[in-house]
Amino acid sequence: GTISIRIDREAKTLTISDFGTFSDPDSGDSQSAVVITSLPSNGTLTLNGTPVTANQTISVADINAGKLVYTPALHDDTDESLSFKVKDADGTPSNNPYTLTLDILPVEDAPSTTNDAVTTNEDIFVVLTLADFGTYSDPEGAALANIKITSLPTNGVLHYNSGTVQTPLWVPVPLNHEFTIASLEAGVLRFTPDTNESGTNYATIGFNVSDGTAYSTNASTLTVNVLPVNDTPKSSDDLISIQENTPKVLALTDFGTYSDVEGSALSSVIISALPLKGVLEYFDTALATPAWRAVTVNQQITKADIDAGRVQFMPASNENGDNYATIGFKVSDGEAISEGYALRVDVIATNDAPLRTEEDVALA
Repeated sequence: GTISIRIDREAKTLTISDFGTFSDPDSGDSQSAVVITSLPSNGTLTLNGTPVTANQTISVADINAGKLVYTPALHDDTDESLSFKVKDADGTPSNNPYTLTLDILPVEDAPSTTNDAVTTNEDIFVVLTLADFGTYSDPEGAALANIKITSLPTNGVLHYNSGTVQTPLWVPVPLNHEFTIASLEAGVLRFTPDTNESGTNYATIGFNVSDGTAYSTNASTLTVNVLPVNDTPKSSDDLISIQENTPKVLALTDFGTYSDVEGSALSSVIISALPLKGVLEYFDTALATPAWRAVTVNQQITKADIDAGRVQFMPASNENGDNYATIGFKVSDGEAISEGYALRVDVIATNDAPLRTEEDVALA
């Protein structure tokens, strides 16, 4: 005969009643054991933790003690069966084997995915796509349906577009927010690093995946790496005052207040616009006979040359006035060049010595 029991795809402790109703022609004879004549093809039948072998005899006492356990194969809900005989108190087995059918009930298996990583440049956001959320798998072969954000980054901001493609509205992602596959494919999720910040393992985002029925048991991690990018240095407009008819050697401090996000030092000054009055000169040591020469537009003058006093401004002879001349300049850290700034020159009037001329006078 055939006996069927249902198993909820978990380990099942078999009882003596699972092996049917015992009877014996000899009145009063009781069952003493079960003989397992054939094993299930999948799953494992164990006695006190040890796999049972074919034709092994298992006492009723051991079965009643909960030592006989069937464990279905992982992620397998295929029905199984085993064959057995029963023994009476004298140890006599039944003539024919019986079949115990194990009806394995299907259970939804949680999907899983792997950790992943993305890389972006400093100050540049990265749109997160399905490919950024690990390698998805599901025991039943169900497709990926949703992604849930289980932890937010402590650096940078994770945004999603709560508006439309035509009128986007990027807002911070709340904890445990869910995204459908369709929305991710539409590019609604992006990560933006904080201004001027970078680093390996800069930020992490926790997430779970779902097949539409169950979410993954363990959260996975998306790591964001941010590559450093050289930021443009900055300076400021400046003002100098000089005396009429007197050259002024320009110092680094005359070219505004320099700053750089990465802390890189000033490397050079680029003259972006020449004065309309007076002349800006540099001392050219590359000549056979070093001499002062007029600076040209976009000429780059190194910090070393400026520190050496090789740049000067000379007003035209006997000219003066506020806002007398303006010199346009940019600063560089050796890699990037700033926007343009202005160095204004005021020329203070100087009392010139009077001149005397001689004339011939005719005497009467």
